[in-house]
Amino acid sequence: MDTDIKKKEKYLINIPIVAILFLKIIFTSLFQNLFSTNIVSDLKLIFPIIFLALYFFSFLLWPTCKVELYFFIFIAFICLLSRKSYIITVFSLVLLFSRLQLIDIINDYKFATILGILVTSISSLLGIISLHGITGNGSSVLTFGFANENTFGFFITFLAILFLLKYDGSFYVSFNLINTLFFFFVFFINIFSLEDNTTAVVMIIFLLASKIKLKINNLTEILVGIVPPLLLWLSFFFALNYNRYYFIQELNRIITNRFIIWNYYLNHFSFNLFGNNINFGLVNFFGGAFDGSYIYYTLNYGIVIMFIWTLGLMFANILLLRYKNQAILAILLAFEVYAFTENLPFDYQSFVILIAMLSWMPGYLSNS
Repeated sequence: MDTDIKKKEKYLINIPIVAILFLKIIFTSLFQNLFSTNIVSDLKLIFPIIFLALYFFSFLLWPTCKVELYFFIFIAFICLLSRKSYIITVFSLVLLFSRLQLIDIINDYKFATILGILVTSISSLLGIISLHGITGNGSSVLTFGFANENTFGFFITFLAILFLLKYDGSFYVSFNLINTLFFFFVFFINIFSLEDNTTAVVMIIFLLASKIKLKINNLTEILVGIVPPLLLWLSFFFALNYNRYYFIQELNRIITNRFIIWNYYLNHFSFNLFGNNINFGLVNFFGGAFDGSYIYYTLNYGIVIMFIWTLGLMFANILLLRYKNQAILAILLAFEVYAFTENLPFDYQSFVILIAMLSWMPGYLSNS
């Protein structure tokens, strides 16, 4: 697509995207207690309609090409097979971003995350919603309006990383006084206030992956490409062998009972091509939620979707390395690891899965 699109035309597409991403954050916060479940569900059903309307509207603004047509057919075919509202929503957003550029994805998520954190935090300080969320064991924790410490930690970590990104024709990580102080402030908040070591590890992985100079060769491509399928395999290995190996049970204590929860669901629900209809609130008696993207999304949305996502992540990692886009690659690698124990990194609260799907579109990542 033409890189010289007028800014005014882009605003017609980007502003509604930011507004919907902002609402998605609001519905993840304690604001959800102010709305009925039906209202939130109905609004979420409108999101894909808006995404598709904007997608088709973009054809009036900018020309298209055969690649975009083929990509639309590919996405539409998957949605037709899946018929899950969430998958249709995510893939509608993927189609819309296929008409934009990678810088638009980054900026839209940055602005929406800033707005979401500010509105939620200020509202909690004003007493509109509670300042405190609930941890997995039922205790209260300061979350500035978010439902729990993991959700709050996710958004501030995501924002701290996005603040480090700069763009001058290509993406790079740049430190200045403000974004460095904010990054390490979030790092210590995660460790000492939220006691969320996972997000701290993710921030370290991002720094290392963005600053270590990666050589572009076959070995490095294999190493970055193997990360998503390896984490997928490890998720199922730990879940299926929970009662077989003692060391897995020891690791389970460290990551707040993830493995035993995974084991429970894998023993009670079968795999199928396009997912199950499961009440994922069943097992809070294990002292934690059903978190872990590789297993959660496979059970919920099916083997086909996870296969496409995993291959997309592999393609994205390799292509970003090949086209020297190490800053975005660092985010993907960090969030792929993050997704091992959490669901939010693969939700469209972040852009990881969007980039994974856009890697299926020839030329998208190379042109961005």
